[in-house]
Amino acid sequence: MNKYDFVFLCPGGIRAIKDPMFLLSLCPRLQAWRLRARLLFVGPILERGYGRRFRAALRAARGARHRAALSPRQMPGLYAAADAVVNSSVSEGMSNSLLEAMAAGVPILARANQGNCAVVSHGRTGLLFTSERDFLREAARLLTDAGLRRRLASAARRQARRRHSAAAEAAAHVRLYRRLTRRKRNARP
Repeated sequence: MNKYDFVFLCPGGIRAIKDPMFLLSLCPRLQAWRLRARLLFVGPILERGYGRRFRAALRAARGARHRAALSPRQMPGLYAAADAVVNSSVSEGMSNSLLEAMAAGVPILARANQGNCAVVSHGRTGLLFTSERDFLREAARLLTDAGLRRRLASAARRQARRRHSAAAEAAAHVRLYRRLTRRKRNARP
């Protein structure tokens, strides 16, 4: 086993709305646990000033690393090597990284914002947090309960196939298109 027993993957661009500093501030507590955890941030720095502050905090944080953006071909291997995917965004739309994690069968720990809650059902397809305390509690559950990780990953993978596959997305667009064209026809004088 490597130096870190558990890897929290944090994919996404480094910018204020994604709030990676929240996660960096928790590194000392994560490191204090018996199972040592690492935060692995993967993505480009998108905001220069925020990026400088992030890099400074990263240098001071034991157990955290940053890698620049990887190619789409490299991401499946990264998801496969992660123990959980974290999304700490203050605000989010439909998160590609969460959908990718679900499809890859990787457990999710995400901030409870509107976009994340539309994708993740707490306790069923992932875990949600609203505060430092919540994050640490749910992270501890993931670290210590392999059965929970398997259940969450399995349910998330099923949901991704059922609701977010290319075929499911295309069918949803066709239904929307038909509904909108029916409304337009019915609205004509």
